[in-house]
Amino acid sequence: MADPKFIQGARVRLYIGEKAIGYCSGVDGEETIDYEPVNVINQIKVVEFIPVAYRCSMSATIFRVVGETLKSKTLGSVFPDNSTRENILTSGDLNGRIENDIEKINLYSVYGMKAASQNFRIESRGIVSTNANFVAISFLDETQQG
Repeated sequence: MADPKFIQGARVRLYIGEKAIGYCSGVDGEETIDYEPVNVINQIKVVEFIPVAYRCSMSATIFRVVGETLKSKTLGSVFPDNSTRENILTSGDLNGRIENDIEKINLYSVYGMKAASQNFRIESRGIVSTNANFVAISFLDETQQG
């Protein structure tokens, strides 16, 4: 059996669209399937679990660069500009990927993303970061992308 090739964070880059999104200290992704229990009268045990929803989400902690925010044009307006209601209502879907920057392998592709929230953290002895949270339609890992 060949030795496994492990993935390390120092070789990974986050893209949204075709734009590399700065330097990240971490990216988290989650896929969930919601199940509804089937309970019948006169039985205490659940008979079956029925899948009722599939959900994806992703969050990224991004180091903040002066003049580059998630609302700026330089990063592709990842977070909708909240100056008008229409900007939020008409913001389109985004696609993203997490790429191994050395071998150029897409580890994860994220489709139908929408920015759900962002927050920032400022510390006296630290680098300012923005934490962005996204909802998404689906994930594909490198085994599903051909």
